[in-house]
Amino acid sequence: MLFVGIDVAKSHHDVAILDDLGQVVLRHLRILNNRQGFDKLHQTLVQLTAHTNDDIRVAMEATGHYHLNLLLFLQVNAYPTFAYNPF
Repeated sequence: MLFVGIDVAKSHHDVAILDDLGQVVLRHLRILNNRQGFDKLHQTLVQLTAHTNDDIRVAMEATGHYHLNLLLFLQVNAYPTFAYNPF
């Protein structure tokens, strides 16, 4: 299993990925908060799962409305995605 954590911001999002043993798979990926950035994340996840055949779980902070487009994009692309209140 791969665990994707996303730090949400207005113009970009920062992504880190760990495996189920807590080992860092991807230390840092910055994507823009737009379709181009979302596609970059999707391609990264596709490449990782092609090599590992692992399931993916995504968690992000629910920061105002800045997470909504990415959340919907990930859910439409069948990634189990969860948004949490950062407090």
